[in-house]
Amino acid sequence: MERILFKYIVSRLHQTWALIAGLILSMVLFATLDGFIGNFCSINTRCLIYILLISIWVCYWTSFKWRLPRNNKNKIGVVIAIYTENESERIKLKNDFLIKLKKDFLNSNLQESIKLIFLKNHFSEKIKDSDNWQSHIKKINSKIKAHFYICGEIKKRKHGKPDEENYFFHLKGLVSHAPISHRVSQSIGQDFSKVLPTTISFSDVW
Repeated sequence: MERILFKYIVSRLHQTWALIAGLILSMVLFATLDGFIGNFCSINTRCLIYILLISIWVCYWTSFKWRLPRNNKNKIGVVIAIYTENESERIKLKNDFLIKLKKDFLNSNLQESIKLIFLKNHFSEKIKDSDNWQSHIKKINSKIKAHFYICGEIKKRKHGKPDEENYFFHLKGLVSHAPISHRVSQSIGQDFSKVLPTTISFSDVW
């Protein structure tokens, strides 16, 4: 139960109400502990401590919401932006897929030349919901500076037996930047075809 609650909070952490809730909880905590802390610190010191802690929370929330990862200059960046709803089962499926994908890349010839970059769920959602997802990727890629994007989402559909539902990955790709030679591009493309799956589905039966 605690893990599900934690995952729920993390999945909503980018929303404005999470920032406000954190500030309110901080105020309540400070008010509760102020009498005890007052035995060791003056009022001025306590105010500085509270302001510092609140500033740390605001900076962390701002970074979580807005900060995009960066690609290394000497690496070919591959961004994985797969959106999933926040049920614990779907989060598990997404994480299992990403872990396997990362492992497959590390075991392939791409390990030295590729950097896998995983976008947070709210960034992936913006790509999914964008009217022009290619333009949106090009916009955020001005900061990420990656070369390839693998985007998609997880959807639940009936498949096979009438009472059985599966989770399906719907993937699409985009070449966002290509400052690499044709020979290197062909070589990478061949290695990609060995690593990336073409069809993915998971049963809803656990």
